[in-house]
Amino acid sequence: MHPEAQERGKPVDTTGELARPGSSAPSSDVRRSLIEDQYPAFVRNNRIRPSDLVRMRDRASDFEYRPLVSVLLPVSDPDLRWLERGLDSMLGQTYPLWELRVCGGGSAGERAREVLERYARLDGRIKVTYQEEDTSVSGSLNAALSAAGGEFVGLLDVGDELAPDALFEMIGLLQEHPGADLIYSDEDEIDAGGNRSNPRFKPGWSPDLLLSADYVSRLSLYRRSLLDGIGGFREGFDGCEGYDLVLRAAERAGEIHHIPKMLYHRRTPAVLPAPTDQGHVRDRTRQALSDVLERRGFEGSVEEGLLPDRFRVRFGIKDEPKVSIIIPTRDNAAFLRRCVESLERLTTYRNYEVLIIDNNSQDPQTLEYLGSMPHRVIPFREAFNYSRINNFAVSHAEGEYILLLNDDTEVIDGSWLEAMLEHAQRPEVGAVGARLLYPDGRIQHAGVAIGVGSPWEPGVAMHSYHFYSSDSPGYAGTLMATTNYSAVTAACMLVRKSVFEQVGGLQEEDLPIQFNDVDLCLKIRERGYYLVYTPYAELYHHESVSRGQFSGNRTENLWMRERWGAEMDNDPYYNANFSRAYGDFNLRADLMRPRILRQEAEVEDAPSWAANPLQHQRHKEDQHFIVRSSPRTTLIPSRANGAAEALQTPAAHDTRSGDYLEDESRPST
Repeated sequence: MHPEAQERGKPVDTTGELARPGSSAPSSDVRRSLIEDQYPAFVRNNRIRPSDLVRMRDRASDFEYRPLVSVLLPVSDPDLRWLERGLDSMLGQTYPLWELRVCGGGSAGERAREVLERYARLDGRIKVTYQEEDTSVSGSLNAALSAAGGEFVGLLDVGDELAPDALFEMIGLLQEHPGADLIYSDEDEIDAGGNRSNPRFKPGWSPDLLLSADYVSRLSLYRRSLLDGIGGFREGFDGCEGYDLVLRAAERAGEIHHIPKMLYHRRTPAVLPAPTDQGHVRDRTRQALSDVLERRGFEGSVEEGLLPDRFRVRFGIKDEPKVSIIIPTRDNAAFLRRCVESLERLTTYRNYEVLIIDNNSQDPQTLEYLGSMPHRVIPFREAFNYSRINNFAVSHAEGEYILLLNDDTEVIDGSWLEAMLEHAQRPEVGAVGARLLYPDGRIQHAGVAIGVGSPWEPGVAMHSYHFYSSDSPGYAGTLMATTNYSAVTAACMLVRKSVFEQVGGLQEEDLPIQFNDVDLCLKIRERGYYLVYTPYAELYHHESVSRGQFSGNRTENLWMRERWGAEMDNDPYYNANFSRAYGDFNLRADLMRPRILRQEAEVEDAPSWAANPLQHQRHKEDQHFIVRSSPRTTLIPSRANGAAEALQTPAAHDTRSGDYLEDESRPST
C-alpha cells in the first residue's frame, strides 16, 4: 500500500505505545504551541562561547575561498541605540573579509552622522556615504550596491543584528559549494534586553512557499554578478524591496542553499516605529508577485491567501488537458460510492475520466454498484499489491495526467482538481499532493516529511502536521500555504503520465504495500522535479477502511532506508533543528540540553519480548534514559512548573516510522 498504513485516530502516549483509555497523550494543540516555550532553552544551550569564536577565526584564516562580502545598510532616521548594536554586530564577525556600505539619506540626523563617522574611524571596513536628498529605500540600496566591492552582497536593516558567526557560516558553506549564487539562513527576533524569540526555522529552497510569502528574508547572501544581472533593486517597491529582489534573483540563480542556523536577529516589532503605509506595501507586494507570472509567461492571478500575511499565486490552466482518476477498490461499496458521487457532484473541472480498479471484490453490493456505474471498471485478478495495481491502471489511462486517489476519500471543495492541475502543468513540478482531513476535521495529510518517525532509530517517513486541527496555521503558516515537500501521499496525488513513466512508476517488487509513493516521489525529485503540497485542494480521507487490519512488513522499512537513507537523513524541507521522532515541527531534545550532555548512546535493536521479557524491559528503560539526548525526540516544557519532560512520539499508528507496532497498522486501499 502507499504509506498510509496507520491506525486511525488512536492517541500516542509518551512510551511510544498505543495509549490506553484514560492515559495522557500530548494533543496536536499542545504540539503546535510548543516551539516558543522550547526556544529559550534552545538559545541558552546553544550560545556561542569565547572558545568557539577563537576556533572560528582560526578556521576562517584557513579557508581556501575567501571572498570579500559587502553588507548594505541604508540609514534614514534611525534609533541610535539599535544602530550602534547593528554596527557592533558587524565588528564582532569572526570572518574578517567584509565591508559595511552605509548609505545615509538626507533625513539622517546629525547625531546619526556622528555615530556613523565614529564607527568609520574605528574600523576602515565601515564606509559611509550620504545622499544629498531623501530618496527611496531602493535608491539608497542601489547607491550602496554601486559602491560595493564585494563578490557577495548581504543586507542589514537598521535595528537588526548579525550573529557573530553569520558571515563565517556563509563563507564556510562556499568552501563546499563555491558555485552558490544565493545563501540564506534561519532568523529570530531580539528585544532591547537581548532576549531572543519568535524563531523562524526555515525549510530548504522552496520556490512555491516563496510565492506565498517572503520566507527567505534575512540573512541572505547574493553573488554580486547575480544582482548586477537583474539590475539591483527596483524602484517603486519600498517596503517589499527585499522580497522583490529574491523573487527576481531566484529566477536566474544557479545554486541556492539554506543554512539551518540562527544567523540573523531582527529587532522585535515593539521597538520599531509602526509602518504608516502597510496597505501600499501589500499592494506593491501583490505587484511583485504579478510580475513573476508575467516574467514566466503564465496566465494567472494573485489572490489573498488563507492567512492575513499570505498570498496565493494562481496559475492559469492551459488547454484543459485530460486527467485520468485512478481509484483501486475491493468490497467497499459504501465508501467508493461516497467518493465517486462527491467527485461527480462537486468537481468543477470537467475533462476527466474515472478508472475503477477492482481487486477481487466479492461483496454483492459492491459488485452491483460496480456494474451500474458509468465509469470504466477494470478488473485486477491478482493478490493485493498497491504498486502493481496502480501501474496496471496507468497503462490503461488515456489522460495526460494521472490522479491516484483512494476509494475512502471524499471531495470537499469542487475546485480541488484545478488547484492541483495548475501546479502539475508546470514543467518544473513532478507531482502535487492535497490537504486531506479526517472526518472529525483533524489533518490527515499535509505533505510528507522523510527521515522521521521514531525516537529509537532512523525513521522512514510520515505525514507532517498529522492530527493537527484543520484551522491551525502550522509552523510559520506552512500548513495554510502552498509549499514544497520531499514527498506527498498517493491517497491523492496528481502527476503527469510522462513523469510517472519516466521514473518507472511504483516499485512493485520491493514495496507492494507501503512507502511506494514516498519512493515514487524521491525518484521524481532525483530527476530534478519539485513536489508541491497545496492546501487549496481539500478532501476528507477516511483512511484505510477498505483493506481492514494489516500486519506491516518491516522488510519495506529496511529497503527504504537502504535505498534512500542519505536523502532521508537530509530532508531539505524539514529543518535540521526539528525532532526526527514525529513530523510536528518541534525542536530536537539534544539541542535544548547543555552540550556536555548531548552525546547520544548507541541504539541497538530491541530484544524480543517473547524470548526474554526481562531483557526487553531493561532495553526499554535504557532507551527512555537516553532519549532526552536524542535528535529524534522533543523536550516538552511543562506549563505548570517550567520543568521539561521528554515527549517520545514514534508514530505507533504509522508503519513508516520503523516502530515496533506495525501489527496495529492498516492499509489505505
